[in-house]
Amino acid sequence: MLSQGWKTEGVPLRDGELHKRRAARVYNLQHSDTPKRKVDDYLKRYGCRWSELCRLPYFDPVTMGVLDPMHMLLQGLTKTLWFHTWVQGGKEKIKLLREGTEAGTRRELDEIHEVLQTFEMPTSYARLPTKVGYPAGGSLTSDEWRALAVVYGPAEASQKQPKPKSQGALTQPDEDINLQGNAPHPERLRADPEAAQNYLKFATVLKVYMRREISERDIERASRVYLDFFEEYVKVRSCVRPQHITDDVMCCRTIHPTPTHHLLQIYGVSNVTPTFHWVTHMPAQIRRYGPVHSFWTFLFERLNKVLKAINTSGHKGGVVEVTFAREFKHEI
Repeated sequence: MLSQGWKTEGVPLRDGELHKRRAARVYNLQHSDTPKRKVDDYLKRYGCRWSELCRLPYFDPVTMGVLDPMHMLLQGLTKTLWFHTWVQGGKEKIKLLREGTEAGTRRELDEIHEVLQTFEMPTSYARLPTKVGYPAGGSLTSDEWRALAVVYGPAEASQKQPKPKSQGALTQPDEDINLQGNAPHPERLRADPEAAQNYLKFATVLKVYMRREISERDIERASRVYLDFFEEYVKVRSCVRPQHITDDVMCCRTIHPTPTHHLLQIYGVSNVTPTFHWVTHMPAQIRRYGPVHSFWTFLFERLNKVLKAINTSGHKGGVVEVTFAREFKHEI
């Protein structure tokens, strides 16, 4: 399924009318004497839930059900790539962005923090926390993920692209030279040499999809680049093994190495989530509803932030709504 699942046509589309009939079946089961276990089994099998909108004859729950671009692109793919894959190490726990050690060893996250202290972020983007990646930096907002993905990320990745005639590009030593001056271990290929270029394709897709004005040509380009990005993300390729590369410094995601060749993959299928497929539906959504700014949930999320900050004094039973309305009026 993975070989075709990342393509829009790789998985058969659901039929709206069939979905509504199954949702009606769920409604009937839930309002009958049917055992809860059987209802749960039906829900698990078909993934349908009843909505009063299904009573409308023109309502199509498949095409009119929107995959939110904010959560899908920023809180989804960007967070998966930066945090779960690079900081936490993905399924294999191979960390590409590591924290510094108590002994004073500086690592990749420390370098990022040093750059962020002087990095000038455009005024239309949120400024990143200086301790991004560390627990002290906190969880990022969607605005901050957006800045990390399309402003700071490409600037950093462009510095990490392989240089001509360099076998050690995009590498980091397992142990950097620490404050005591101890010699480092042999250099280990912590990231695939194609990882930086692969990330730049991902950032290009985000930047195109998040334009306030987008043409059909832009949509086709973003769709094509995204498919290239994903193919590279999971692709296994054979590479000639350089003579100076030994077993203890092989790439972390090397598969079945031999004396003369090894198989490389940037991240592999184990680090793929359903969001990778959902993004393939973005072109259809943009054609149907317009640029993402017209239907993503940024506005609602920011309103939620305002409402959460209001002191309700424990009001319940209808009074809290009045409190929200009064405080919101004061805010605006």
